[in-house]
Amino acid sequence: MDDQRQAYEQTYTELLAVVARLDALRRRGGREVEPMANAAMYAASHAACTLWRALHPRPSPPVFAYKGDEFLELAREWASVQALEIPLTRQEPPPP
Repeated sequence: MDDQRQAYEQTYTELLAVVARLDALRRRGGREVEPMANAAMYAASHAACTLWRALHPRPSPPVFAYKGDEFLELAREWASVQALEIPLTRQEPPPP
């Protein structure tokens, strides 16, 4: 196994662990889901799913692999926003 593939596989495994930890954290409050933990979990899920598609031969798929196409569509939308130079963060208006 080459070093790059080994590094990708290790990163993939670590991302799956991050997703599991964030999933547990976001549900800590009972039925109320923490929005920031939820967003971070989906970001890590997106990264894991994208990396999984790049591994050949592929390891076991993540449980959320069925969302892979949704993640890729979301990435395309983000790329479109970036290409249009639309700010992703709120900016203060210029002083009068």
